[in-house]
Formats: sequence, C-alpha cells, structure tokens
Amino acid sequence: MTKIAIVGGTGAIGEVLTHRLVNSNLPIEKIVLIGRRQDKAKGKTLDFEDASIITQSSTEISYSDDYEAVEDAKIVVMTAGQIRTEKMQREDLLRQNALIISGVGQAIRKKASSAFIIVVTNPLDNMTAHMHNVVDGPPEKICGMAAQLDSARFTKAIAEEFAVEPEAVSNAMVFGEHGPSMVPVFSQVRIKGEPITVTEEQQERIRKRVQGAGAQIIGLLKTGGATQGPAAGIQSIIESHLHPKGKIIPSAALFRGEYGIKDVFMGAATYIDRDGVKIIKTPLSPSEAGLLHMSAYTIKKTNAALDLALQHS
Repeated sequence: MTKIAIVGGTGAIGEVLTHRLVNSNLPIEKIVLIGRRQDKAKGKTLDFEDASIITQSSTEISYSDDYEAVEDAKIVVMTAGQIRTEKMQREDLLRQNALIISGVGQAIRKKASSAFIIVVTNPLDNMTAHMHNVVDGPPEKICGMAAQLDSARFTKAIAEEFAVEPEAVSNAMVFGEHGPSMVPVFSQVRIKGEPITVTEEQQERIRKRVQGAGAQIIGLLKTGGATQGPAAGIQSIIESHLHPKGKIIPSAALFRGEYGIKDVFMGAATYIDRDGVKIIKTPLSPSEAGLLHMSAYTIKKTNAALDLALQHS
C-alpha cells in the first residue's frame, strides 16, 4: 500500500497538495493529514471525503494530531512550521521550526524509518539537514523541495528578460541555498536550444527577481506565502519517486564531494527515483562554482548556530 503522510496537512500547502494528489493518477491508496489541531484536521478530511465522492477518487483520507501517524508511510512530506511573515528573516525561523522538525523526525525514525522524506519547512536547507540528523537514515531517503521552485522562478525571470515564452527556456536551474546566497546557473540556460549571453547587470537584475519572488508573494498576500508553486513541486517529486524510471529535478540533497563540497544539504540537479535522490553533477562556470562554495559556507554557518542554540534550549 502506498501511504503518504503530510505533516502540516491542514495548512495551506498541505491542503493544496492533498487536492492535487487526490485528483492525480498516482497509485496512492492512503493520505493521512497530520496537524496539531484535531478539529481542523477532521474538518479538512471530511471536506476531502465529500469531494472524493463527487470525483470518484478511491484514495482514503484520514487525519491525526499525533506525529506517530506517519507509521508505515512510504513518503512523508514535512510542511509544518512557523509561518514566515513579511518582515521576518528566514534565520528567525530556525529554532522554533527545528524543534518541530525534531518531534516529527523522532516519530519517523520510530514508525517509518524506510520512508522517503520531502522537507518543505523553512529555512529549507537547514531544516533538511536537521531532519536528516534526527532521523539518522540514508541521505538518499531525504530531500528538500525548494530548488525546483527557485528554478521555475528563474525560468520565468529569464523569459521576461529576453521577451520569450517560458516554454522556450530550458536548463534554468538554481543551486545552493534557498535564500540570499542562491546560485542561478546562467551558464547552462538555453533559449530555443541556444546558449544565452547575459551581462552582469542582467544577471544581477534576474538574481534579485528570483531571490525576492517568495517575499513578493508574502507581501501581496499579507497573511501567508506561496502555496500553488510549492505544492506543484512536491507533487513532481512524489511522481518521480513513485515512477519506475524517475527524472531529474532540482532539489536540496546531501553533497558528498560534488564540486569539492561535503556535508551540506542544498540545491542541486538531482535524480529522483524509487531508490531515492542523488546529485547529478552539472557543469558550472568558475564564478558559479565559487558562489556555490560560498553558499555552502553560509548554510554550514547557520547549521552550526542552530546546533548551538538547540544545545542551550
């Protein structure tokens, strides 16, 4: 049986994701929505059950306020966490969300140790690393969903800059941190199959557009952040993991020597299939490689600060 546990399933991203999965053709027998407010979780479940009758979906949906409801899940999606406000820095989320990750990770380690874990909680790269530390499972069994979203925003920014349709843009990928030190890989971008020439001014303009995309949505919505984009990204990873052949998707994975970088989770081109996730080394320009090392340093520095904060909590 393919069971998917969505921790934070009653939140905005969890709700959109559940809707997408229930209406997909994926072989998912059961989805459990896990949220701390049992009344809200029950209400969402009843609503989805009504919809399932109309759409004739056979996916069973249940709810729980207990993290151990991840038991026997094939995939665990971690979306729970403090919501980032417009003026909040990602680092401000660190300690509170790390404590939530700790509780969920302990439940996964106890009840679903073989599950494939998709982390969405911010700060993404740090929370993915922390989840890996708590679960203490194979690194192939965990990834963070953000690089794909950043890459989609990069694709859109390139299309707008060069006045073409997004469909004409390929290989637009963002590596490194899901945050200020992210590395848009301009050297691999193609428009209608051809390399592009980008001035430093254009690169800076595009980089700022991609970096600020999430904050722009938060600022406009006032009471929340992006939901449709993240949910689509999570679904894509789930599809790839359940498919026999898998596919290449940018995601946050553990670097183990790629580009001379070790022991850090961050965005890269990754191949995701039934076995899990692995980094696919993509050519970088010297400047991009240097920026990627700087991004790794930034993430590691924050990881160290988080470890220290948790020791004193």
